[in-house]
Order: sequence, then C-alpha cells, then structure tokens
Amino acid sequence: MPSSGVSQNFYLYWPLATNSFAVGDSTWMRVRITSASAGMTASHPTGYFMNGEVEDYKLYVDNYPLAASNLQFNAALISNSYAKLNWTVTEDHGSGGYEIEKSNDSRNWTMLGLSTSDGTTGNKKYEYTDPAPFAGITYYRLKLLGVSGNNKYSEVRSVKKLILSDMVSIRPNPATTVATIGIESTERTDAVISIIGSNGKQLYEKKVLTNIGQTLTEIPVRPDWATGVYVVRVQMYNETVNKKLIIQKK
Repeated sequence: MPSSGVSQNFYLYWPLATNSFAVGDSTWMRVRITSASAGMTASHPTGYFMNGEVEDYKLYVDNYPLAASNLQFNAALISNSYAKLNWTVTEDHGSGGYEIEKSNDSRNWTMLGLSTSDGTTGNKKYEYTDPAPFAGITYYRLKLLGVSGNNKYSEVRSVKKLILSDMVSIRPNPATTVATIGIESTERTDAVISIIGSNGKQLYEKKVLTNIGQTLTEIPVRPDWATGVYVVRVQMYNETVNKKLIIQKK
C-alpha cells in the first residue's frame, strides 16, 4: 500500500481459501502492518520485523439477506461534548431495527441503545445521541436486526473527544512580562480565561472566541502581580481546567 497522509481503504479477499464456517460462526483475522523496507512478504509473513504493529479482529460469518440496504451511517462529535449518530437506509418488510453499539478500542462492544423499525418499506432516516462519549476516541457501529433473528453489522464510525487539559497550553512558563495562553479547538466556541492568585482571588478575566485550530491569547503580567505561583483557569464546553502559571519578575 502506498504512503499517504489520509485514511485509505483496502479490501481483503481469500477467494481460494477453503473453510468449514457456517452462517452465524465467528473467526479471527490477524492484520500485520510494517514498512516495505522491513522485508515482510507473502512467503515471509511472520517473525521479527523492525517496525509496525499487529492487530486481531473478530469476524462474523453473516451471509444473511436482510431487509435493509443502502445503509449510510455517520457519527459526529458536537461541542466536544456529545456524539450525534445518524443513518439513512432503504427498508423492506421484515426489518427489525438497529442496535447501536459503542467501544473504546473497536474490539469490545457494548450496547448503547436501540432504534426500532416501523416495519414499512421505503427510505428511512434515524438519529441517536450518545451523551457521554469516551475521552479520546469512541467507536460506533450498528447491528442491523432481522425479524427472523438474522443480523448484520454496519461499518464502524468514530469520534474523537478532546481532553480539555490537553487543549490548553501556557508559554513561556515561568513568565516575566507576558503569558500566552493557547487553546486548541475543533470548532469556534466561547471560552473564558481567568487568572487566580495564591489567595484564591480572581485577578483577571477575558472572554475569547476560539478559532478552529489553535487560538493564542496574550495576557500581560501586571506590575502588582508578584513573583509566585498563579492559576490559569479556562472554561469551555461546560468544563473547567486549571493550569499552574509561574510568574518570575526580574
């Protein structure tokens, strides 16, 4: 596979491999990825290689003709707070509905909720909200239910919830004349920056509208702020993070 800065999709086939699997069985697939220069080939797929990784995936044998087709499934994180899932699908008589499943590692799944079908034919639209995605990456998939007990799974979608403490930076720290507060954000949103003294009193406050990417806000060190430890408090996405700021006067 060629190098790329964007996600790529590759389809794997074993048309000549024989097996004894029955519909409803499961098996495991091991995927090993390394650079071409490491020397892994079809005739030498195992052993030690200088780089890369190995991942195992559970596969289900599910050649079922379900009464749902043309599924388009999407997931999006809203305000770094909750995930909104939506999907469109063409249903025939016999569609049983959809279980929404959630995972933090794309391997171990738990049921998040259920959307039932009204049993009629036609193009349908569904929405579901997850109020509490995991910190970091959350994976979602749909389990398509057949009324006869036959099921299939959708493609996996993911959202990334940023951790507020990782989104806020201070430089330089210690600061002498000015401190620059950096806030990383995936959308334009309101933030409030405060400076708290060692006595717990608020010394400074500024409201900021963040940009997509990094927003930098300069805070001049006031003459009456003595050398010592202060707290930079940032409030956004209905969350609060406190970071230590050291002021060191010359």
